[in-house]
Amino acid sequence: MASFHPVSSKRCKFMSRFFFGGVRNTLTDGEVSQNRRRSAVRGFKCYLRATLGRTYLSEDAGGRVPRDLAPYNLRPINMVLRIVRLGSARAPGEGTRIGTVRRPPRGVPKAKFASENWYDVWFPNLAPSVETMKLGQGASSPLEWARFVRKYRHEMATPENARTIELLAVLSRESNFSVGCYCEDEARCHRSVLRALLAEHGASIGA
Repeated sequence: MASFHPVSSKRCKFMSRFFFGGVRNTLTDGEVSQNRRRSAVRGFKCYLRATLGRTYLSEDAGGRVPRDLAPYNLRPINMVLRIVRLGSARAPGEGTRIGTVRRPPRGVPKAKFASENWYDVWFPNLAPSVETMKLGQGASSPLEWARFVRKYRHEMATPENARTIELLAVLSRESNFSVGCYCEDEARCHRSVLRALLAEHGASIGA
């Protein structure tokens, strides 16, 4: 069973800023303390809560439900990570959409990124480098595509990116959110490789 803990909106905003402003340093340290890792996870969960307007998120509490929340008979919800095409219609309950792309959408005002279903958060850290991106876009044979996959995987294997992928995999089991790119064909997009990397780290991935 899972318990649900309310967090004040002021504290939630602070923890959200901690995640997006400080998690980079947290993830790049040679030795990451367990407390700092938990703080990063809580910060990201708070951001998702603020975006989705949720009051409670599930956390493992050894099967105990706080007395003040027991009357509400709250139940945990199955959480998943979705891999999506940016700009496409959102699935019900998709949650926060993260753009793992090198550049924002062309000709779209920043104020419309979320309302037009591009993304809620821009996170280019998990996008291919410009050089690797061009390699993938120009791939015209299975051999060339395999070369792109190897290079992108190599970029994602750096300590910073590997820890980010690990963090997203953990969060996918506790929160609904999605990551994506603009490409129409996922099979010829870096997000297909990102899907595989997340799955290798135990992410809960939806259809």
